[in-house]
Amino acid sequence: MFKSAKYAVLAVGVTLAAVSVEAGFGDLLKVVTEPGASKPDVVKQNTTACPQCNGNGFVTIGFKSKKCKACGGTGISVQQNNVVPAAPDSVAAVEAPVCDDVSMGDLKRVLGERKGFLLLDVREPGEFSSGHIKGAVNVPVGQVSSRMGSVCADKTREIYVYCQGGRRSKVAAQTLAGMGYRKVHNVLGGVNAWNGKLVD
Repeated sequence: MFKSAKYAVLAVGVTLAAVSVEAGFGDLLKVVTEPGASKPDVVKQNTTACPQCNGNGFVTIGFKSKKCKACGGTGISVQQNNVVPAAPDSVAAVEAPVCDDVSMGDLKRVLGERKGFLLLDVREPGEFSSGHIKGAVNVPVGQVSSRMGSVCADKTREIYVYCQGGRRSKVAAQTLAGMGYRKVHNVLGGVNAWNGKLVD
C-alpha cells in the first residue's frame, strides 16, 4: 500500500515538473476543466503575442495543446477592434431644447425686431379680453396640454409665454417643454411688467 502511494506521489511530482518546465517557472498557471473533458487543461495567458499571427489570446499548454484563440492556428488573425463608426457629415447635430426666463424688456425687443414666433397669453379669456399684448394668442394655462397641438403643431417654433404676473406662464412654459416644444421662453412679470399699450 505504501509502495503504491509512493509511486503515485512520484508520478504527480514528475508531471508537475514537466508542466513547470514547459510553461516556465515564473508563469502563472491555472486549471480549467472543459465540459466533457476527463482531464483538466493547464492554461497560460499569452501576455505577449501569438507566434504565428501576432494576435493576443489564450494559449493552452499541459496535458493537451490547443490552437491560438486569436487565429485558430492558421496565422491569420480573426480579431477585430470594436470601432464605433463616425456619424456622416450630413447628419446635423440635434439642437438642445430651451426653456428659460426672459424679461419683459427682452420680449419688447423681440416684438420690434423679429417675426415667426408665437406669443402665448395663458390667462383666462376674461383677462385676455380686458387687454392683451398685440399679436398674442389666448390659451388658458389649464388648457395648454390639450389645445397646443392645434394652436402650434411645430414643436421647433419659438414660443414666448406670459400671464398676469409670471406664475401661470412659468407652469405653462414647463408644460410645453414637457410636451416636446424646444424653444420656450417664460416672460417674467407678465402684463404687470408691461408698460406699453394693450389691445382688447
